[in-house]
Amino acid sequence: MFEVKITASSIEELADKAFRMGRLLMGVETGPTTAAVEDKPTPAKSKAKPAADKPKAEEPKAQEPDTSDGGEEPVYTDFDRDVAPAFRDAVNRAGRDAVVGVLDEFGVSKAAQVEEHLWPDLVAKLNDLA
Repeated sequence: MFEVKITASSIEELADKAFRMGRLLMGVETGPTTAAVEDKPTPAKSKAKPAADKPKAEEPKAQEPDTSDGGEEPVYTDFDRDVAPAFRDAVNRAGRDAVVGVLDEFGVSKAAQVEEHLWPDLVAKLNDLA
């Protein structure tokens, strides 16, 4: 039997962690498994501190993609690093419905389904949302 506990300070962070763990378990993504699963005993009784006591960590901003080919068009090589932050920022800025509209333009229901060669166009459209 396996038990997984995911802690997050927002629904977006929870979704991101669950998505990454799923990719790790399916073998789609490689990475340190110790970051995804902590092997520590759970105390029988613990008093949870209110979330307000902890300083809120800022979400990482979308990094500028590589332009190593010297051209104007950015080169996106990693979905989690290059596309996912732009997606989360767009949802926070413009709302879910606006982002779903952009995904519809690409004929997909999830950002991860967009083909890699279209990532620059996807990020550009997400960044253009109000």
